[in-house]
Amino acid sequence: MAKAPWDDLLARIPEPHVLVAVLPDSSQKESIVNSQSAHRLMLRLIKKLRLHGEFAVRVSRQSGQREILCAFGDSSDAASVAKAAGASMSGNARYSFVLDEPAEEKLLNIAGPPEPHRPR
Repeated sequence: MAKAPWDDLLARIPEPHVLVAVLPDSSQKESIVNSQSAHRLMLRLIKKLRLHGEFAVRVSRQSGQREILCAFGDSSDAASVAKAAGASMSGNARYSFVLDEPAEEKLLNIAGPPEPHRPR
């Protein structure tokens, strides 16, 4: 498994397998209120699952919603993360799920808690 910059992965793999984690409306009282913490959670999940191919993760607001986009070069890697997240197939080589509080708890059980911040 190798993390790659988003643009580099798309340059090598123009049609990657994508998992979209849609974040709930920020007005709702959910524990994931910021897209950066959701981004870090998805990275921990991917690393914990020990995938084989390249992947990239980014925050997007292009659809009008806050989303975490995860792109994979290998279809089995995308399917593994989608299964762990409880995502459903939403198109050719595309999975999606809502990263709400129950989903966050499920993923935290798999990925583990964030590492404590180290003083500088």
